[in-house]
Parts: sequence; structure tokens; C-alpha cells
Amino acid sequence: MNLCKIPECDNKTFARGFCTKHYQRWYIHRDPLCTIIERHGMTDLPEYGVWFHMKNRCSNPNNNEYKYYGGRGITVCQRWKKSFKAFLEDMGSRPSPKHEIDRIDNDGNYEPENCRWAARIENIRNSRIVKLTMDKAREIRCLYETGKYSYREIAKMFGVTKTNICFIIRGERWKEAV
Repeated sequence: MNLCKIPECDNKTFARGFCTKHYQRWYIHRDPLCTIIERHGMTDLPEYGVWFHMKNRCSNPNNNEYKYYGGRGITVCQRWKKSFKAFLEDMGSRPSPKHEIDRIDNDGNYEPENCRWAARIENIRNSRIVKLTMDKAREIRCLYETGKYSYREIAKMFGVTKTNICFIIRGERWKEAV
């Protein structure tokens, strides 16, 4: 029978060499000795899930998204890391179920000055991998309207696919606000 690897803990090993109590502390706080237990009764709020997953993708190397967050050095500020109440106080409630947490500077950390609630499309457009902006979409439409360029030529100029150009020109992506 294996015992928990925490000194002076005589409980049986559950996972990663920890007993269930120390494993749970490690899983939630990334510290098996953490004794901070915030009781707030708000785990059923949708914002709690956002907070939990934000912390997990930044601190858990086993999380599938860790390489894009914690693996890139993105962290959660100490105030939020320790307290869901503080997170909710700083961010407020989500304006709608369609809103997600968005880092204004994608190379910045999760902290009050760098986070906001954003609709999914806004969040996606603020991604590191997005090559276009609304201004570029307007430029694409103008270039196409001159009749001098094909979808393929414009796609090559902007480093995107011909299909993306087609969607932009037809108004299916990067629509102008009405």
C-alpha cells in the first residue's frame, strides 16, 4: 500500500502520489498544501465555470489548451487565482450567455486591466492567429470592386484562403455594422 507523498500524511495514494485531499488541493490550486478554501455558494454560476477553466488552462499542463496559455507564460493574477469572488467583483456578470472572457492584449495575463466580456466573434477576431481586421476586409472589398484582381490574387496579397475572400466579398464574414 502506497501512502501520500506529503510528509506526515498517512492516507492511501489516490493519484499523482497524493491522497484524495492533497490531490484535490493540487488539482484546484496547483498546491497540495493549499488550505485556502473559499466558501461562496456560487459554483452554479456560469462565471464560475469561466473562472475555473481560465485558471486550469493557465496552470494545468494536462489541460489540452495549456500550450496556448500557461505554456506561453500566460498567468492569472494572484487576486483572481485565489478568489472567485474577487474575479466576479472585478469582471461583473456576463452580459449574456454568448459572452466569453477576452484578453485585450493576447500576450498579456488574465487580470482586471486586460480582460473584458466579449461576444464570441469579437473574441475570435482578437485572436493571435487572425490575419484580418475590419479595415483589411474593407480594403479587400474595394480591391475586388475595381475588377483588377481575382479572389486568388487578393487571397495571396492578404495571406488568407480564396474561400475567405469569397465570404468577405459576399458579406458572410467581416460584415459591416448596420
